[in-house]
Amino acid sequence: LLQFVNFPGHTSTIAIFAVGLNMTFFKHLIAVVMLLVCCYTLPAQDVIYSRYDKFDYRTDAYSVVGMCGGKLFTYVTSTDGARLDVYDESMTKTATVMLDFFPQRIYHVRFIPYTDKIMVLYQALESNKVVQYVAMLDNRGLLKGKPIELSGTRTGIFGATRDYFSTAVSENKKWILIYSAKDKKNGIEVEGMWLDDNGNLVKKSTSRFETENVPEHGEVNVANDGCVYMAAFTPIGAHDYADQYWILVLKPGGTTIEAKEMPLGERFATGGYSRIDNVNGKVYFGGFYSTTRNGRFNGFIYAAYDAATGTFANTRFIPFDEGLVADAGEKRKGYFDKYLVRQIIVKNDGGFVLIAEEQYVTTRSTFT
Repeated sequence: LLQFVNFPGHTSTIAIFAVGLNMTFFKHLIAVVMLLVCCYTLPAQDVIYSRYDKFDYRTDAYSVVGMCGGKLFTYVTSTDGARLDVYDESMTKTATVMLDFFPQRIYHVRFIPYTDKIMVLYQALESNKVVQYVAMLDNRGLLKGKPIELSGTRTGIFGATRDYFSTAVSENKKWILIYSAKDKKNGIEVEGMWLDDNGNLVKKSTSRFETENVPEHGEVNVANDGCVYMAAFTPIGAHDYADQYWILVLKPGGTTIEAKEMPLGERFATGGYSRIDNVNGKVYFGGFYSTTRNGRFNGFIYAAYDAATGTFANTRFIPFDEGLVADAGEKRKGYFDKYLVRQIIVKNDGGFVLIAEEQYVTTRSTFT
């Protein structure tokens, strides 16, 4: 268990679970961890800081856009407006670009950097609507052409209260999916728009997944060929464990969803994480399971969906090892119940590494 304190009041604990076919993998993992620890004690690299900029955490927002044209771009919003700050390799600010094409009321922004351009996906609050736009910037952060309106939806009498449009990007950044998924009583309705890497609308469709139970949708992944893989499950019990879990497959512009159910048997999925392997054409799933709908976590789930055959080629349920529980210092039952899976790494020998995180927030107040 590795514990990191990210900022005052916020503590994050990382758990790395390694499951393999032999002890060789564990020896390698220990060697890597020791190497990482040693790296913190050796002057292996220089850290370069930018100069201080005024920032008010109560009203301002900040995020790192990424690298474009050999420069680092950051996004800042303040009472003065929205802007991009541009830094060179010495972390010296070389330019500030005001995003004056942004409307006054921004609801959500996402930047997708390329080597020679930046795509901007943003939502604007216009009267009682949320409108999704796309804009393209050059390698200096300057606007190319006019922003394009993709879609809009009404917010209702209480205003904007949820995520109206979400985004998923393929690994090669050739396909960008703008979607809206609505959980209905007996199904999930998906409206999708596929963009290319120039911000052009290529495909658009509306589709629906139907089931007898009440489903909910989860994370969405887009493969390099534009195919969409959406997680779906039916929650049950006091903790909303899943007694059914599917991968919903939707081809670009398709109107028919193919539902591929992962066999759980008598178990309940308690959460998980999926990722696409574009090289081998697989979708991997890693998570935890319980043997009862309201019980403690009992072990790990590992599954591999094969896109070529449309089946789960490998599904394993691995109980917690007594040694693992003892090493984790479990003094009470359900030590792992608060962990959320953040990443899965599949090894060549058939084993895998599951990275899970426990987060909690504490607050401190000073009264005078």
